[in-house]
Amino acid sequence: MNLISIIKLKLVNRSFESKIKYLRSKGVVIGDKTRLLCNTNAFGSEPYLISVGENCLFSNNVNIFTHDGGVKVLNALH
Repeated sequence: MNLISIIKLKLVNRSFESKIKYLRSKGVVIGDKTRLLCNTNAFGSEPYLISVGENCLFSNNVNIFTHDGGVKVLNALH
């Protein structure tokens, strides 16, 4: 990760609103009144696979692991 990317992430992770706006731009569905104490990088490598309801709270040190169909591809090789 280069310096510019690190600075952008630090700016995004400053407030609930900026985190939610950034994650929604990446495809995460986030309900109203949800608060994020965790960083935006906690939402995995495919954030567009995540849906969060309303009135949720994510504490710090939370990580969400996502995956796509990569396992299916590996299984097809056998």
